[in-house]
Amino acid sequence: ASEGGLAGLLVDGIMGDIYELIQGSSDRWEIRFLFKAWFELWASSYSRLWIDDGNALHMRFGDRVFRYHAKAVGELQKAEVRGGSAADAVPGVIAQIVFIDQTLAEMQLAEAYAAGASPDRIAKAEAALADAYASLADDRPDDAIEHFRTAWREATWGIQRR
Repeated sequence: ASEGGLAGLLVDGIMGDIYELIQGSSDRWEIRFLFKAWFELWASSYSRLWIDDGNALHMRFGDRVFRYHAKAVGELQKAEVRGGSAADAVPGVIAQIVFIDQTLAEMQLAEAYAAGASPDRIAKAEAALADAYASLADDRPDDAIEHFRTAWREATWGIQRR
């Protein structure tokens, strides 16, 4: 991924945190779930999905990042349920992933406003963001990420098809 920005937070921060949780765990199932989450995040860090300074996604392929993150959160939730040594740290890691996706969606919506995107697409993106915030309030981060993905895609389509 790119060296800085949100991509840097992903690679240098979150993936490192998960690696440390793997090292500290003795439960093989917890380790498996943590590794699967780490792998999904690694896949999302592929440089062709990110552009420029690591704070924006490629307009054609960027929505894959959200899919990888939703899968990672699902694996982290499985690790948390195990109740092992990583259980207390998992919610903080999930919150960091959600922060990245929320920021990406909000920045893309701001870009859509600035570019004079289709009002219909902007309205759909805003509705998806509202759904994401509702999912977060209901403690469903994986659903929130899917809604952030929808918001990002709608904003992107609005930019591309003005």
